[in-house]
Amino acid sequence: LLSESEYESGEPDFRKVRGGGIAQDDRFDVISIQFAIHYMMSSRKRARRFFQTCSELLEVGGNLVATTIDARVVLDKMMDLGLDLHFHDEDDQDTNNKNDETVSVTVGRGACSLKFSRDMVKRVFKAHEQTDKFDAEDLFGLEYSFTLQEGSDHAAGVGDAVNLPEW
Repeated sequence: LLSESEYESGEPDFRKVRGGGIAQDDRFDVISIQFAIHYMMSSRKRARRFFQTCSELLEVGGNLVATTIDARVVLDKMMDLGLDLHFHDEDDQDTNNKNDETVSVTVGRGACSLKFSRDMVKRVFKAHEQTDKFDAEDLFGLEYSFTLQEGSDHAAGVGDAVNLPEW
């Protein structure tokens, strides 16, 4: 998010605003973020700001409750597709066609699909390789496209209720 404003990833600015807002001295017993925490994972800086803000707003002993997809299930479904996910370096020589390739995981009888670019899938499956240096940035910014279909016949694709980039 190169165009990200300072308030989106910089220091939190707590102030009272007409009709609501959060004051700097407000504290909460519970902070709940349901199926939205992935938006904080586009970069390490953004994730750290999110968790810092939560820790500043939670009472001692307070709880952060978050729900998101299970990455292990997504990886299992990806591996069940029968694709060659080894990405041998010699295969990368013909990158013109391969950069356009995507890997799609569909669940719920077509209601939900996740689409990953070849480069993102390669990052995920190459991450297990042993290296001398661990780079925490590799844990962030794994972008994919999320589509949620409307209607009772999801596979027919009545319409997209949601079609957004995610992390």
